[in-house]
Amino acid sequence: LGKPAAEVFAEFSDEPMASASIGQVHRARLQDGTDVVVKVQHPDIESRIRVDLEILLVLAEFAERAAELKRYQPARVVSEFQRTLLRELDFKREERNIAEFTEHFAKNTDVRFPKTFPEFSTARVLTMEMLEGVSFRDADKSPNVLVSRDELARRGAILWMDMIFRDGFYHADPHPGNLIIMNDGTLGVLDCGMVGRMDDHLREHVEELLVCVANQDGPMLARILMRLCNAGGDFDEGAFAADITDFISFYGSQPIEHFQLGNALNEIARCISRYRLVLPSSMAQVLKVLVMLDGTAKQLSPQLNLIAIIGPYQHRILLRQLSPRRQFKKLNRLLTEWRYVAHELPGGMMRLLKELQDGKFDIHLEHRRLEPAVNRLVMGMVVSALFLGSSMLLSNKVPPLFYDHSILGLVIFLVSGFLGLRLIWKIWRNE
Repeated sequence: LGKPAAEVFAEFSDEPMASASIGQVHRARLQDGTDVVVKVQHPDIESRIRVDLEILLVLAEFAERAAELKRYQPARVVSEFQRTLLRELDFKREERNIAEFTEHFAKNTDVRFPKTFPEFSTARVLTMEMLEGVSFRDADKSPNVLVSRDELARRGAILWMDMIFRDGFYHADPHPGNLIIMNDGTLGVLDCGMVGRMDDHLREHVEELLVCVANQDGPMLARILMRLCNAGGDFDEGAFAADITDFISFYGSQPIEHFQLGNALNEIARCISRYRLVLPSSMAQVLKVLVMLDGTAKQLSPQLNLIAIIGPYQHRILLRQLSPRRQFKKLNRLLTEWRYVAHELPGGMMRLLKELQDGKFDIHLEHRRLEPAVNRLVMGMVVSALFLGSSMLLSNKVPPLFYDHSILGLVIFLVSGFLGLRLIWKIWRNE
């Protein structure tokens, strides 16, 4: 803030009340007597994080050279992680996030976001009002809370459902440490640095996926996942659809009160990984938040069921998808895209015809998933060459000799035999 703490605050506790990877929080009091908390970044944390991210990126690029790891797009994952983490380093962004959440839930008396003080905040310092309460983890230790644990868990779940399905802007880190229970039963939401946004396209996919899980529609769920993950040409659609349908049948046979959404979403993620599919990062983040939310809510109320809470949203989802306003918005977007295509198409066609006339038109072919086959082919040629070479050395009795046999020929023969057997074993194991 450019001044000593004693000049800015009437009181400032040197001992932090909490600390995390990026910063720590101190109690303080403004000159007008308002109790606040001050979130301060650790010294040189940004430079240290940037160095670590550069190392991660190099390792990810190295990992992409391996065919088995490349399909997981490690460089893209690290880039997304880098973007999210660097955003968290900017406390002014968190201040804007809190303001947006406060606006969205201005009429909801069950939730409270801390008020910020922009005049005492920078990119590295964030001053907020003090919210007094107990953490979700310590709910049992506070006899003063006037609302039942089940009701608190339900309110928290509804809060996140509204964020995701109503606003398309959600807190992306709903672990128990970021939620406090105030004495009147109000939920206080802390640490709004990590957030997610959903455009209409992504929100539709999330809504469709959860509705399919709730309605136990396995075939439709499989089609949505295949569309989201951009399955390749060698993908076994039938087997994947059968596995998803079997999964839905297993969970669908359970009573609604025993249905665990977190377990179900984790099982879907394992199935996607088993078939070597990769979810878009934005979709994966939403599913991660729902799994975390399910776990956090069950710490407070083990019998809470997110599917039962999502149920009433199905009607709202259907109305929103069929609303004239949404259809008009889609039509307007489609017309804008087609107007752009109509504007660019003539020029593109002219450039293409010009390249054809000048003989400069090239077609570039890109092979995919051929690295293992090419490697085996090359290894087979090397083994064959070694075997033929050893045969010539043995038949011509090239010295040095051992019992009238070429020592060099014997060594190369054994090496080629070992490599040949290893190649056969690898081909047999993969097939």
